[in-house]
Formats: sequence, structure tokens, C-alpha cells
Amino acid sequence: MKVIKTFKPAFTLGELVAALIVITIIVLVTIPITAKKMEKVNKYAYFMAYETMRSISANVISQTSYSLNETSYTAKIFCGEIADLFNVDTESCSVATSSAASAAVSGDFSKVTPHIVLSNGLQFYIASSLSNISQLSDASQKDRVGFTVYVDINGKAGHNKLYTDVFPFYLLASGKTVPGYKQDGDEEYGANSTNYLSLNVIYDSFSGNNRSVELLLRETSFKNAACATGYVDSSTYCGTSTKYNLCKKSYHDCRFIVNKPFRIF
Repeated sequence: MKVIKTFKPAFTLGELVAALIVITIIVLVTIPITAKKMEKVNKYAYFMAYETMRSISANVISQTSYSLNETSYTAKIFCGEIADLFNVDTESCSVATSSAASAAVSGDFSKVTPHIVLSNGLQFYIASSLSNISQLSDASQKDRVGFTVYVDINGKAGHNKLYTDVFPFYLLASGKTVPGYKQDGDEEYGANSTNYLSLNVIYDSFSGNNRSVELLLRETSFKNAACATGYVDSSTYCGTSTKYNLCKKSYHDCRFIVNKPFRIF
């Protein structure tokens, strides 16, 4: 009995090449879109971290019954006050601040237990008790003394790396919140870049019953806005950032406004 074999036609070389070209185009188009989306996701997460730090400054540091000096107001007390006032998932206030300080030096927070994990996923690492902050060393007393808190904006889902998803914030005795930053060649991270926070600087001047409003800076970094308005008055922090003389005149209101990013997730 004769068996007749049948063969299904395979793909030709031309068809395989065409399929590879289509796949390559899809990958090349998808990668920039994904990267851009992740940049916006991180920008919103950083904004939420900043707003949370501001809320802590206003509702914890400014309202504490403890004296704002370097000995009585410890990181453990500060941590406990946060846990009492905010929606906390877990708290480990007894963890030594030296763990976070060491992680800040190495840049790796993956093996450090956060002091506070909020219900929204933000993780806090408190790196010091109330003390002088070197990045603000020449500011006034209340504007250079505070807590250094490192915030993991992606929580457990991130890389736990400094200036990748963990960022420093300085919560000052004056009630101000100042984000830290890093300059690495042409790369800017944290308060030095509009990829994290974008602000406008507004100047209001008054003469009799007349008021004029001027937009001094549009969509600038926190560092530029804070230094331009005098919110941060420290050459150590501001460096070469421009300071506007208009903001030092009488009968004026020079302030910055933080632009809220769109939430896309």
C-alpha cells in the first residue's frame, strides 16, 4: 500500500523578515510610550510624597508639645506622632536612625526596615533626630534644624534605591518642607528637576488700591522657586540659583505654586 505524504507549506524567508520588521517597529514604539508613562507615574508619586511631607510638617512638627531643640524631640517620638495622626499600615519606630543614615550613604534601602509604611504605600525612613541639616547649614536656626526623612515613593514595588525611587525631604522646625536633590553631571534628581516637581513663581505688588500680578517663573524646579522667593535662604542649598530682588521689596507677596501633575494610573 502506497502512503502519500502531504506537506503544509512553511513560511517563506520574506514572510519571516516582514514579521520581524513588524515586531521591531512595535517594540520601538512601545518602549518610549512605557518610559514616558512611568515618568509621569513617578512624578505623581513624588508629588504625593511632597504633599504628605508638608502635611506632616503642618500637623506634627508645628503642633508638637515638645521643645524644638536637638535633644528632647527624638526620631522615635516624631515617628510615634506620625503613626498617631496618619493612616499607617505598619510602624517600626524603634528602628535605629543609623540604619537609614547608612542606607543613604550606600544608596540602597532594600535591606532597611522603614519606620513608617502608610496605607497608600509610601515608606518613610527617618535618618536623624531633630538636628542641624548640612544641606541648609547657613540658613536661620529654625530653617536649618529639622528631621531628614527618606521617602520611598513606590513602596515595596520599587527598587529601593536613592534617587531612583527613594528621595530625601527635610522637615524643618519652622514648619517648612524642603525636598533634597542631586546633581550628577547633566542629570538632575529631586528638587533640582521639573521631572519631579514643577512650580510657578508669582509676584503680587501693591500700590495704594492697585494690585499687579507678574509671573516670574513658569514650570521651574522646586529649588529654583524656593530660592527665588526666599522660602529657602541658604547658599549651601541654592548654590547658583537666581534670587529675584523683586521678592525682597516692601508691599509685595512673592510666592510659589506647585503644579499638580495628572494622575494616569
